[in-house]
Amino acid sequence: MKIILLLLTNLYAFGPVDISQIKGQELLKNKSCDLHLSFGSYGSGTPFKVIKKIKAYLLVSKGIEKSYQWNWGKEGEFDYCLVLKDKKQMDKMFSDIKLLIPLESRHGYTTLVNREGITHKTTWPKK
Repeated sequence: MKIILLLLTNLYAFGPVDISQIKGQELLKNKSCDLHLSFGSYGSGTPFKVIKKIKAYLLVSKGIEKSYQWNWGKEGEFDYCLVLKDKKQMDKMFSDIKLLIPLESRHGYTTLVNREGITHKTTWPKK
């Protein structure tokens, strides 16, 4: 029980610095983010379960030097900019987070982009 409470407590402890959307766009334009995560909506809110899994992963990750968050939508849409301590870990962290993002979803979309422009994203189901 203590472990579950500790995990739940820590889940909300991951706190990137909140910045404006303009500052976030500047970080992206200047390629200051090693990893960029975007959580969007199809008109019914963001993918809460995916966000929860990714936040849990980021909590235990020792490789993040700085993190930023900015909100941009009316349904809770937001982005993360992650700056890593060791740039060599970018591929590993990209692969780890990619496993947490479904290929298809009707509950909002998630996009992951690394500094080099490699992208993984959720799409609307084909059927």
